[in-house]
Amino acid sequence: MEVQAWDGVTSKETFDGQDGCAMTTEADTGGIVTDPVNHPQHYTFSQIEVIDAIEAWNCGYHLGNVIKYVARAKHKGNYLQDLKKAQWYLQREIDRTERTETPL
Repeated sequence: MEVQAWDGVTSKETFDGQDGCAMTTEADTGGIVTDPVNHPQHYTFSQIEVIDAIEAWNCGYHLGNVIKYVARAKHKGNYLQDLKKAQWYLQREIDRTERTETPL
């Protein structure tokens, strides 16, 4: 089934036939196959998936969320909200580091 996302990208969804939920999506932008649960389009917009970078860099919870929200800001649909979420997590990490004086 072809669907058009909020950003105007037309994609083809493959359904599992059991509960009608889309399992994979192949967007017309480069043929990258995405999965709305495991590999959402707003995290798979480049050659490196955001979660892979966060894990490789061993960022920890707060900084990992900062990276996640900044990376997806232009791709998810609410740019300013994602930047504010990143700011919130960054402030939590700053506060934690000031209390404990230890980086993660």
